[in-house]
Amino acid sequence: MSFWLCCGLLKWKKLGFYSSNGGAEFWMKYNVIDPLKAREWVLLNLNNFQYKLLLKNNISINEYKIWKNNNVAIENIIKWKKAGINKPEDALVWINAGIINPGYIANLKEIGINSVDEYKPYRNTINTSQIKILQELGLNSNNRLIKDLVKFNSMSGRVLGTWISYKNLFFKDSNTLSKRLKTLDKYYCDKLEDDYFSTADPYYNKGKCYLFGATLIQRLGKDYGLAEGLNGRTYLVSFDKPIQKGAGIIGVIMGTGNYKYTNGYGSKKNVSKGHIIIQQIQ
Repeated sequence: MSFWLCCGLLKWKKLGFYSSNGGAEFWMKYNVIDPLKAREWVLLNLNNFQYKLLLKNNISINEYKIWKNNNVAIENIIKWKKAGINKPEDALVWINAGIINPGYIANLKEIGINSVDEYKPYRNTINTSQIKILQELGLNSNNRLIKDLVKFNSMSGRVLGTWISYKNLFFKDSNTLSKRLKTLDKYYCDKLEDDYFSTADPYYNKGKCYLFGATLIQRLGKDYGLAEGLNGRTYLVSFDKPIQKGAGIIGVIMGTGNYKYTNGYGSKKNVSKGHIIIQQIQ
C-alpha cells in the first residue's frame, strides 16, 4: 500500500504536496499536520531550509509576516528570540532605539540595562565598555562633548608610516575619561569640531578644539614645532610636554590662529597653528 493511502494523506497530494518536493513528511516532522496550514507556509515562497528554521523556533506565519514587514531577516528573528525578545513589537522598540544587533541586548543586561528607557541615556555610545565607564562617572552620552569623544574614539589612520589609533585616548577607563574631561573643561572645550585640525582654516580656528593625529616633522624650539597631519597637511603646534622629532602624537589641540613661514624650497606657507592640550605619544 502506498504511503499516501496508508496514512490517509491524499488531501496533501491534491494540494500539490509530493514526497519528491518535501511533501507531507517534511511538514509533519515539524508538527504541521494540516495541509491547508502547510499551504499557507508555501505561499510565503521560502525554501525548505527557511521553513525549517521558522518551525524549529516556533515562529508562526503571522509572527513571521510582522517581522518581514519590518525588514528583519529570518536569522535575526531567531537571534531576537534567543535574546529573550519573543514579540516582534518588543524587538521593534529596540530597533527604533538604534539596536539592530539582538546579541547586544544580552551585553546590555550584563551591565544592568534591561529596557530601552534605561538604554536611552547611552544610545550614542559604541559598546558596553563605554557605557560602563559613563555609569561609573554618573554621565550619559547625550551631552555634545561626550558624543564627540565617542565618535572620534573609534577612529584611526596612518601618518608618515606611523599607525595611530584613538581607541584608548578617552575611554581607556573611567579615570582616563575623568582626567580628559577636566582638561577640556579647563580650556572651555564644550565640543570638538567635526573634522581634524589639519583641515582647519588658518584664519578661523582660534579658541576651537579639534582632534588631531600627527607626526612632529621639525622641532623649531623647546616647546613648538611643525607637524604633519593625517591628510598630509603641515601645521604649527606648541606643547607643554616634550615631543621628540619623528614622534607620532594624537590628542586634542586648540586653535590659536595662523603661522607663516618659508619652507626649504623657498615657498611661502600660511598654515594653522594650535596648542596641544591633550597629547598621547603613539
